[in-house]
Amino acid sequence: MRLGIAISTYETQFGPIVFRDGNLKQNIKDMKSLGYQGVDLFINKKTDGEIAEIKRMFDDECIEINTYLAIFLAEMGVKLSEIDNNKRKRDVKLFMEQIDKAKIIGANSIALGFIRGGIGENDNYSDCAKRLAESLYVVGEYAYKNEIVIGLEPINRYELNFLNSVEETVDFINKQNLKGVGVLADTFHMNIEDTNFRESILSAKDLISNIHAPSSHRQATGTGHLDYDEIFKSLLDINYNGYITLEAFAQPDAITCAKMSAEFINSKLDSLKG
Repeated sequence: MRLGIAISTYETQFGPIVFRDGNLKQNIKDMKSLGYQGVDLFINKKTDGEIAEIKRMFDDECIEINTYLAIFLAEMGVKLSEIDNNKRKRDVKLFMEQIDKAKIIGANSIALGFIRGGIGENDNYSDCAKRLAESLYVVGEYAYKNEIVIGLEPINRYELNFLNSVEETVDFINKQNLKGVGVLADTFHMNIEDTNFRESILSAKDLISNIHAPSSHRQATGTGHLDYDEIFKSLLDINYNGYITLEAFAQPDAITCAKMSAEFINSKLDSLKG
């Protein structure tokens, strides 16, 4: 398993991004010095040329872009489970354009979180799931052809009302027989929604594209009350060889948060491997 960390290409106050001051060149050097090998890249709207330049910055430091997160799509109102058919077609097109960007930048996966949409007024679970599946048949196939996985992220009930747990998300992917779609698991959300970390990880054995491993209070890994022995042992048992990624609030600061997390994860994995 490799160490990943959340980083933004621009200055932002949005969410649990560890490096988010927009000083990308320095952030890349800092994360590399702390032992991180890849990133979850939060990105604003960019041209193909700007995307290529960002890629060069990471390539120069031999840092892999694991997951591409086009969070600006949420600001544009994109919802892949949108009720209005014409708007949903537009949203599918916009998401596919970002798959193209993810391909240019060399990402392994593209995240799908809030922009999948939720169950709205005068809506129901079954219809919402059907609409999302219809969108994912299209974008999943397109992602698969471009050798990119769509990381569908289970998000807790207090933030979204649809696909909250890992097991629910795995069940949705399997029942709909979706191609090119995996699971982006996050221990913060799992702590709220999943009854048992081990059972959820085992259920997603062949689908996990990335795992975010912040603490229970969404800060540095190992500082909360989660049972990381159970979590990491389960990942070892399924032979997971992807990224353990720090997507967290940078307390007390980005460097300290990143350093504490890397040391904890490496130590824990070493002890579990014997």
